[in-house]
Amino acid sequence: MTYLQEWEQKLERDLDEIRSITAKLNTAMAAIRGRSDAHGVTIEVNTAGDITSLQIAPGAMRWPSTQLTNTLLDCHRRARTDAATKTEKLLRSADPRLRAGIHGFPGEFQRGFLVNFSVVGVVRVPNCW
Repeated sequence: MTYLQEWEQKLERDLDEIRSITAKLNTAMAAIRGRSDAHGVTIEVNTAGDITSLQIAPGAMRWPSTQLTNTLLDCHRRARTDAATKTEKLLRSADPRLRAGIHGFPGEFQRGFLVNFSVVGVVRVPNCW
């Protein structure tokens, strides 16, 4: 077996491992939820900041519109920050080979929110020729 064949086999094994790790990371990312509660308002968001659950207590529905609006916006902001914190923790524990392929990592957090997350396959080919 030649050096090139051995290198290709090792590369294929590494890529299979990276694919497996990426699938697990994607599953873990999909399960992340940020949550915030305040005065009878509960908001849950996914890693993109989209609201996945919103609960408003009947008493909160009687508030003036500005009070309810401000509470909703504050809860949403805090839920997004919670999701971003959980995402950052997950990404920091990810395999370093994946972190190199995550767009904007590190420093992708703006105002506590993960921006432009995607995992891409990155292969560093040794200079062998």
